Amino acid sequence: MLSEKEIEKKLYLQADLFRHHMDRKDYLAAALCVDTAAAVAWFTGLDEDKKKELFGDREPDEPVAGLIPEERYLKACEWCIFKGGYARHRMSWRNIQKLAKKGG
Repeated sequence: MLSEKEIEKKLYLQADLFRHHMDRKDYLAAALCVDTAAAVAWFTGLDEDKKKELFGDREPDEPVAGLIPEERYLKACEWCIFKGGYARHRMSWRNIQKLAKKGG
């Protein structure tokens, strides 16, 4: 079982891994990396300040850019949905377009 410090260390490594995948244009791996990190952070009850440091914060007065930039994460998700045909369910944008062309 990992200790709290070991989990935090692995979460911070996910930010580096995300940048690595984005630089290689491996958008699916990048999106899954962030999704996994977010799930682990939520499930383990990671401190709010550390969540802000990792994922950023949208506070209107003082927005915080995280180690995982939201705009790059959204780019990866957009690619997964619109170009890669990957989605959390079978009715992705690509699948819907195929059905529309078939008339079904």
